[in-house]
Amino acid sequence: MELIKKYKNYIIIALCALALISLFLPMATITAENEYADSSQSVTGFTIAFSRYYPILLILGPIALAISEYLPQLKPYKKILTLAVPVVCIIITVISLLTASSVASAFDSEYADVSSSIGIGAILGIIAHLGIGILGFLDNKEEIMELTKKSK
Repeated sequence: MELIKKYKNYIIIALCALALISLFLPMATITAENEYADSSQSVTGFTIAFSRYYPILLILGPIALAISEYLPQLKPYKKILTLAVPVVCIIITVISLLTASSVASAFDSEYADVSSSIGIGAILGIIAHLGIGILGFLDNKEEIMELTKKSK
């Protein structure tokens, strides 16, 4: 546990880098097949991030979290960022995957079998954000426990 506390910032930066790298990898693949042909299209995190306004947080969240230790302006918000960024990014990833799944089911018909599958980018991104969230919780465990005791 002492080793994790000593290298916590470096681990968070590495997990933020993994989260950003996962945006280059396929998050979802939509496949259409019939008896004559088949086709598949993969969607990366950057495609998702620039398709709407809210998924841009998949890019900005890990960057803000990674530099929050080194920018004095962001240092007061580091505890909030380590807890909020992973939750928001996981929710955005799940919404994006559900959107890809609903697109696939909307085009499924008797003429073509359309399906969607989760990609390695989504899996790595969720793992990275879960790791950041766990480290953020462990770092702020005492304060969180105090808040729960005060609320009772």
